[in-house]
Amino acid sequence: MSVRPPEAAGPDFLCIGLQKAGTRTLQQILSLDDRYWMPLVKEFHHFDGSEIPKRHERQQKLYDALQAGGFRLSLLNARRTREGLRKVDVRDLQFLKKSRSYLENGCCDADYLDMFSLTPKGAITGDITPGYSRLERKEVQRVHSLLPHAKIVLLLRDPISRAWSAINMRLRRETRGNLIRIRSQQQARMEEMLKSSRGQKIVDQETITPPLNSQPSEIFRVWRDVFGEDAIRVFSLEEIISSPKGISDEVHATVTGEQGSGSKWSMEHRLDKDTNLVPSPNEKGDKAQVLLRGEIKARLIEAYADEIQRSAAMFGERATGWAAKYGL
Repeated sequence: MSVRPPEAAGPDFLCIGLQKAGTRTLQQILSLDDRYWMPLVKEFHHFDGSEIPKRHERQQKLYDALQAGGFRLSLLNARRTREGLRKVDVRDLQFLKKSRSYLENGCCDADYLDMFSLTPKGAITGDITPGYSRLERKEVQRVHSLLPHAKIVLLLRDPISRAWSAINMRLRRETRGNLIRIRSQQQARMEEMLKSSRGQKIVDQETITPPLNSQPSEIFRVWRDVFGEDAIRVFSLEEIISSPKGISDEVHATVTGEQGSGSKWSMEHRLDKDTNLVPSPNEKGDKAQVLLRGEIKARLIEAYADEIQRSAAMFGERATGWAAKYGL
């Protein structure tokens, strides 16, 4: 029997990150399980407010195109099927309409909750926004006051590889331009930028004072203290890749209190012979990357050595292997 109060509004769970720890993949996994209804918008940012217009803008353009007849739903769904995404239906169009009201009315709590009212009976839904991992205790308490029933999902990735992935993302954004067409060309520009003062500032932001979203032990402690031990579940990036169906079952059990599957999960086409998740065409495996080495690697190890030890003590086997990767 579901533990969610019948009068509860809003998402059943929040995935609070970490950033660069598999949140996009988790969204795809849950979207293809018929026990879930996952909104088209990933990263609502309602509680941190940092990117609300940006995150909804693309979906609003899609809604306008569909309403005006400039884009056929069948063509959109054919493309989404190729990319390993679920099809868009009438309920999604209703969601986009509510999303517009949310933006036009100033992103108030009532409209945020109302967007999730479209969840089919018996399904569960969630807000996956890794930016929530940056929330301070008072902000987490505000989340709890609005969503006291919600469960919390935290995805782990070792803080050094997470920080380096974030640095690479920033470098890609800084070097992106109309003339960059070949991955190797962008990678060369990223390498060049990393040596510049601008590149060093990007590294400084992840090393001089490590951001909160690179400190999973502190994130867990704050959210656990506010929501309670039983309300928060932790998974690693490796688990997302190696056991996607298991993760879907675990999140469902956490929210509903019900064990067992019984889902019509349509991700089998995304699994290899060892049932590991194969990246879809829209994922980021083909993006330009700079290798972690030398002085920057040493700086990251120094910045996160203590957090790696704290995480190992707090998360056990999900984090005990991190130290060996960096000779700690």
